[in-house]
Order: sequence, then structure tokens, then C-alpha cells
Amino acid sequence: MVLAIIRVVTRTFLAAMAGYAFARMNFPYKNLLFAFMLGTMMIPGAVTLIPGFVLMTQIGWVSTYWALAVPGIVEAFGIFLMTQFLKSVPVDLEEAARIDGASQFQTVWTVIMPLARPALITLAILAFQSSWNEYMGPLLYLTGAPNFTLPVGLRFFQSQFRADWNFTLIGSMFNAIPVLIIFFIFNRYFIEGVSYSGIKG
Repeated sequence: MVLAIIRVVTRTFLAAMAGYAFARMNFPYKNLLFAFMLGTMMIPGAVTLIPGFVLMTQIGWVSTYWALAVPGIVEAFGIFLMTQFLKSVPVDLEEAARIDGASQFQTVWTVIMPLARPALITLAILAFQSSWNEYMGPLLYLTGAPNFTLPVGLRFFQSQFRADWNFTLIGSMFNAIPVLIIFFIFNRYFIEGVSYSGIKG
């Protein structure tokens, strides 16, 4: 739960700030940086497992939650989602806020971010789901049963010659309950965020 909350807060905040910068601000090499960021989404996660483990070993983060929390504080998909959503927000609203004397910081937090609530909630749901159900990262970096997350802990009900499927299914059900509760509570905002972000099929 702690890892999921850290990732939800950091991914949502940093993706909102980076998405606003890509959608509204002009700075050198913006298009190149955006294309490079999208290119990182095409790299399979299996390719980075060994380099990531070597790096975490060198800095002494193996068997700690830092190895999972720090690399997961931002993701390219979240920045892309927020960028596409904020491009659909009318620029006239920002201009009206600046005419009224609001600074850029006030404009972002009092005008833009409330309008981006569907996209922010969508991103938070996806971040929570991916962090809550992550298996490979905790299995690779965490050692010792007390440190394991729930998806990794479920494998203790299975061995080479025997599997307790009843306990595995019950554990999987309890593991899915928090994700289902969050999705059903924020279902309306999730659908709005996907439909307005420009990535619908």
C-alpha cells in the first residue's frame, strides 16, 4: 500500500507538471524531447531488468523499497496522457486568468488542474493498478518474506510438486478488492479521462 500511494502521488504530480509544459510552454528541443520520451515507451521492460538490478546493487538499494519507489515515480505514458488532455483545454481560459492578474502558477493550480481532474484520476487509477499488481520488480529487488508485496507473497502457496489453489484463489480475490473498489468509485472520471485524452480506439 505504501509503494502504491507513493507512485500514485508522484506519478500524478510529475506527469501533470510535465504534461502542462509540453502542452502549453515553448522551450528548446521540446518536440525532440517529447519524441524521445515516447520512444522510451517502446523499450520492453525485460530489456532493463539486468541493467536496473546492476544499478540498484551498486548504489545499495537491493532489499529496500527504494529500488521500487524511486524508478517508478514517473512514467512516459502518464506524461503523454496529460499532454494530450491539456492540449484539448482552451487557451482562452488561461488568457482570461492572466488578464485577471493571476500568475502562471495560480493559473495552473486554480484553472487548469481542476479541468484536468478526469485525466488526473485516470492516471491515478492506472498508477495504483500497475503498482499494486506488480510482480517482477518486488520479486527481483526484495528479499525475505516480510518485505514481499501481495502478488509475490501469493507464490508461497505454490511449490514445485504441490499447489494450494484454494488459498491462491482466495489471496488473489483479496488482492483484487482494492483495485475494484477504486475503479468503481471513480469509474465515471476514468471513462471521461480516456475519452477526452485523444487515445480512444
